[in-house]
Amino acid sequence: MTVRAGPTARDRRRRREKRQRQYKVACAEVDIRDGPQCRACRMWVGDAAHHHHLTYRSHGGLHTVHNLVKLCPRCHELVHRRRLLVSGTTAETVEFEVVE
Repeated sequence: MTVRAGPTARDRRRRREKRQRQYKVACAEVDIRDGPQCRACRMWVGDAAHHHHLTYRSHGGLHTVHNLVKLCPRCHELVHRRRLLVSGTTAETVEFEVVE
């Protein structure tokens, strides 16, 4: 009987590095698409931008241009506190609604 070993530490590190490269490439494309503004409030964000996953990584969301939107730190926090609702499944169809 052959014992099948799981992925090595080297394999895991390579996969993590590949995901990080994909994320950086996608973020660069999102920066070009969204420009220097927050998608929710249209405020200028520059280097302080957060790249928010529309479908969270923990729910199977990927590091793709269609799953990321650029948000300012304030709007990003509001989204995670559920004070700013996000509707739409892709960056092209996303809409934001403030919860009072």
